[in-house]
Amino acid sequence: MRLITVLTYAPLLSFGLMGVKYYTHFLMHEQPERLSEFSGVVELNRTPRAANDMKDIAAILARSLQLESKDIRILHWARLH
Repeated sequence: MRLITVLTYAPLLSFGLMGVKYYTHFLMHEQPERLSEFSGVVELNRTPRAANDMKDIAAILARSLQLESKDIRILHWARLH
């Protein structure tokens, strides 16, 4: 297991926005035969549609990692206060 921080940034026109931090644990299929496991804090520039919408969360992570959302499997997700 590797500790990572994925930062996504707001577009240039969104000055002053603070990201929302989450603790996450997920699996990522980078290649068909390669599976990586990540655990750590991520900062998003937008809140997922719903706190338990794992498809939306996977899509957000996949976009920032330049993967498809089907390549991300969320094991744990919690907002940090």
